[in-house]
Amino acid sequence: MTASSYRLARTFAPALYDISLYAAPRLDHFWGRVVVKGRLTGAQRSVEMHARGLELLEAHVDGGDEDAQQVTLQVHPERETWALSWPRALRGEVCLTIDYKGSLGRGMHGLYLATDGPEKALVSQCEATDARAIFPCLDEPDRKASLRWQICTDPELQVITNGKPQSTHRVPGRREIWHRFAPTRVIPTYLAAVTIGAFEASKVQTVQGIPCRVWSGRNKNAQTAFAQEVTAQVLPFYSAYFGHPYNYEKLDQVAVPGFDAGAMENVGAIFYRQTLLLMRAESVSWSGQKRIAEVIAHEIAHQWFGNLVTMRWWDDLWLNEAFATWMAYKACHAWKPQWRMWDDFLSSKQEAMAADARVSTHPIYTPVKTPAEATELFDVITYEKGCAVLRMVEHFMGEQAFARGIARYINAFKNANAEGADLWAKLGAESSAPVEQMMQSWINQPGFPLLQVTLEHQGGQTRMTLCQRRFFSDAKLAHGKHDAALWHVPVVVHYQKADGSIGEHRLT
Repeated sequence: MTASSYRLARTFAPALYDISLYAAPRLDHFWGRVVVKGRLTGAQRSVEMHARGLELLEAHVDGGDEDAQQVTLQVHPERETWALSWPRALRGEVCLTIDYKGSLGRGMHGLYLATDGPEKALVSQCEATDARAIFPCLDEPDRKASLRWQICTDPELQVITNGKPQSTHRVPGRREIWHRFAPTRVIPTYLAAVTIGAFEASKVQTVQGIPCRVWSGRNKNAQTAFAQEVTAQVLPFYSAYFGHPYNYEKLDQVAVPGFDAGAMENVGAIFYRQTLLLMRAESVSWSGQKRIAEVIAHEIAHQWFGNLVTMRWWDDLWLNEAFATWMAYKACHAWKPQWRMWDDFLSSKQEAMAADARVSTHPIYTPVKTPAEATELFDVITYEKGCAVLRMVEHFMGEQAFARGIARYINAFKNANAEGADLWAKLGAESSAPVEQMMQSWINQPGFPLLQVTLEHQGGQTRMTLCQRRFFSDAKLAHGKHDAALWHVPVVVHYQKADGSIGEHRLT
C-alpha cells in the first residue's frame, strides 16, 4: 500500500466537528480550533486523523468522567495524517479539542484567497481531499459527521457556510465579529464549505419551506434573478422525483471571485464560477442561458445524489457526476421543453462515442486506490457516456419504474453511503430486466457495440438475428484482438400482429 492510498483505521467514528476559525482575506494564515466528538471502538490510546499543512498548537482529549488528558502528536506527512496519542486508554464517547494554525492554499484548494480584479474572498474547495488542509478530520467519504461552523472575521465581511446562520456578536474591545451557524446533518468532509468576503445576497425566496439565496459580489445583485428562477423550479421537481424533501436547512448559492471547478455541490452552500451562476438578461445568448440553468440544476441534483446518499469510496464518483448530468437535463427539459435540452445532449453524446471508439478509451468505472486516480478519469466518457447509459436504462425500464427505483435507493441509504451495486439492485427490484448485469457490461468495459440485425422470412414466420461486435473508428481493428467484449444490449422490438395491432418484445 502506498502512502497516497492509505486508509484510516476504523477505531474512531466521528459524530460532530465543531470548527472555529479566525480568518480574513487580508491575512496569509488562519487559526482554528476543532472539537471532534465521536466514539472509540474498544479501548484506545490514540486516534489517527488527516491533516495537511497545519501546525498543532495544543490538544487534549476528554472521555466521560475522566479528567482531560494532554495529547501528543506524531506527524505522518507522507500519508497526510496526524497520530494523536494520550497516556490512559479511553473507550466509548470521547471529545478531542485541537488548536492549530494553517496557511492559505497556494492554488484553488483547501482555504484559499480568491480574486477577480478588486474582489477578494476566502473560499474553500474540499473535494476530493482538501478539507484536511482546513481542519484535522477523517477525510474519507464514508466517515460522515455533522459540521458546526463558528467564524471570526472583519466586521464588513459576510460569511457563508454549510449551516444556517444562528447569531453574530462583536468581540469585546476588538473589531472582529463572530458568526455562528447551526450544525448540519451528517455529511462527508469533502462537502464542507466556508467563504468570507464582501458579498451581497438576493432576497430570500422560500421554496417548499427552504430559505434560498444567491450571493454575488457587490453591485451584481441584479444578475441573480435567473438563478433564483431556476432554483424555484428544480428544487420541487427533485423533491418529487426522489421521493424525499430537500434534506438541509437552507440553500445558498455563491458566485465566488475565483474558482477552479466550474461549480461545487457543497451541502447547503454551492459555490460557482461567476459566469455559471450570474446572468445579464440583456446580453446572454440562448445557449449561455441554457448552460447556466443546466449547471445550477446539476449542482442542486447533487444535494440528493451524492450529498444525501454519498458514495462509499471515490471509485463511484463517476456515478455522482453522470447521474447529476442526466438529472440536470431531465429537470431543465421538464421546466422548459421548448429548450429541447436532449437535442443539446446529442452533440455531447457524439463526442463521447467518438472518444469511446478509440483503442485509447477507458471504461466508465475503473477501480481506484486514491482520490487522485478517480479525478484523473473525469472526461467525456465519465460524464457524457455515463449520462447516456443511464438514459438508455431509463428508456428500457420505463420512466416510472426507473423513478421508483431511484426513490427506493435514496430512501434506503439517506444520510449514509452506498455503492453503484446498491443502485442497480434497487432499480432491478422495479424491473424484470437484469439491470445489474446490463449496467456492469456497460460501465466495466470500454467501447460500445455495433449491432447487426438480419431478418429471414420462411413459411410465414419471420426470424430476427442480432449480432454484436465492438465498434472502432479504425476499421483495421474491427475484427482484431480487441473484439472480444459483449454487452447486455437492451432492445425493444415492435412488430405488427396479424390483426394489425402493434406488439412489443423486449430483449437484453
